[in-house]
Amino acid sequence: MDRHHYQRMADGRSHSRSRRKSRRQRKSRRRRTQFHQPERMAEAASRRLRASASIRALEDHGRRAPYVALEAALGEKGYYVTDNAGGGDCFFHALGLALLDTGYGLTVTDLRDILAWAVTPDTLDTYMAVKAVLDSGDTSDAGFAHDYAWLRPVADMASLSAAIQGPSYWADDTAVVLLGEALGLAVVILEAAGGTVRTLCYTSDESDADGDLDDLRRYVLVNRVGQHFRIVDHNGTRLFTRETLPPGVRRHMTSHAVCARLINAGAVERNR
Repeated sequence: MDRHHYQRMADGRSHSRSRRKSRRQRKSRRRRTQFHQPERMAEAASRRLRASASIRALEDHGRRAPYVALEAALGEKGYYVTDNAGGGDCFFHALGLALLDTGYGLTVTDLRDILAWAVTPDTLDTYMAVKAVLDSGDTSDAGFAHDYAWLRPVADMASLSAAIQGPSYWADDTAVVLLGEALGLAVVILEAAGGTVRTLCYTSDESDADGDLDDLRRYVLVNRVGQHFRIVDHNGTRLFTRETLPPGVRRHMTSHAVCARLINAGAVERNR
């Protein structure tokens, strides 16, 4: 059983408490953390990073290569995957590269700061439930204990935010959801091997219930191998709209319930 299994266990334990939270308060918090809203923060980061050697180095040293396994699985050409150094920052590196297409340059530190700002009491409840599993010793999975070792000092919102901003925090499903929503992105995870492709999408229960899926205006494709994330582009494009998503990806998204809702969110909203 992998780390996602244990997180789903924890999500189930905290779900009943989460449902009692004010839906209006959660919705307001998410809208305040939308990436397009703190314009000054993003513009300042863009000016700083456009002249930054770190971003140029990230592009220069990232190994971009044809994503042959995905091309074979989808029957389409033009897919590429760009690797990164990882070290616990791989998901943030991947999103940082995708966001360069918007004209905004955000470092790993910027993205960790945004994620730390986006966490809510519900997030703390989820992670504390994971910590309870960790502390109980109710797992023989050494990988799980290693991946969530950063939770040991977490006890409240302040310590959670501090931990997320540190290098020991590796992005998990919760981070994919929160950071994606804060940036207005739908993160589509692709895992291709042996002529098949597995497509995964994540949204929070609150987004699904409140009908806010349409807030996720753009799509980013990310390859995940184990716990390592890499950005995927199609003929050089790293950010997509519903209309510009590659046909093969759209087709496979419809086979995953959450991905299908992301594709059809606009139509769902019109029919409410």
